[in-house]
Amino acid sequence: MLGELCWHIVALAGLAGYFHARRVGRRRALGLRGAPRIGALTQGVLLYFAILPPLFGVELASAVFCKLIHIESSQQPVADLFLATDSMSLVLLITGFAVIVAPVLRRSCFVDSPTPP
Repeated sequence: MLGELCWHIVALAGLAGYFHARRVGRRRALGLRGAPRIGALTQGVLLYFAILPPLFGVELASAVFCKLIHIESSQQPVADLFLATDSMSLVLLITGFAVIVAPVLRRSCFVDSPTPP
């Protein structure tokens, strides 16, 4: 994990040096040349919705394949809790754990763990 962190720092320093040598400003290097135009926002929203039909197709194909090889899908208890609760704080807590805590824990606990023989 420490090696990966060092690699990221070296890569970022290399990019910073490259942009400095090319005389590219920080805002331009990060793509922050100004406020986003309405066309860019519209295109982003349209592309987001354009990916949904293929994504649905992949999900459907996956469900059919799982049924074909007799893998049953089951509802997760946390998903039931998420759908059944009226508490906004519980929804935010579950979302926070799913988006922030779980990935950080997974990266810190399982990245460098050796696989059993």
